[in-house]
Amino acid sequence: MIPPMFVYPLFLIHSRRFVPFIPIIILLIARGIVFIQDRVSKSLKRCNFYKNSSYVEKLITKGIVAIFVLVILPQAIAKKNIDDPNYKKLGTLLKNHVHKQSALMARQPYISFYSDMRFVHFPYDKDYGKVFKYAEYHGVNYLVMDYNILAFRDHLPYLRDWYNERNLPSELKLIMKYGDNPTKKILIYEFFPHGK
Repeated sequence: MIPPMFVYPLFLIHSRRFVPFIPIIILLIARGIVFIQDRVSKSLKRCNFYKNSSYVEKLITKGIVAIFVLVILPQAIAKKNIDDPNYKKLGTLLKNHVHKQSALMARQPYISFYSDMRFVHFPYDKDYGKVFKYAEYHGVNYLVMDYNILAFRDHLPYLRDWYNERNLPSELKLIMKYGDNPTKKILIYEFFPHGK
């Protein structure tokens, strides 16, 4: 079993940072395809069942690759929530009303992209005081609460409270709210490290 500490960083590092590894991944995939074809070839020769084993092994190998592509490729090119027009509208609004050196903490970088703000990944902890310490350390000025956060971390009571605009700590002040649908709204809070 792989120790969790080796796998956990994969969920914290943004996927764009893996781009330099794409050539290595392609080489590993190619090597894997050759390995699969070799194993299939040896298995067919041992069985001595097919007269034209080279045709069958190529067919099986291509079938495995096709299944892999059909499963992975649609996920890779699927439209993400960045296409949600609300993120773009909020990002543009923020761009016109906040200082350019501001930092925004969110689960995804969509709003910070459109507002030209520095993106800080939203950490998850049972104690929101630790989240605030993290935000203060990274110079966060604004915090995004949206339906994506609740989709993954609904078990944290303070996130539900902030999303529903109740029991707000003194460090947060609601400055923008977008969307009438209670399950699809986006809230932007101004963050005050030492309270308002």
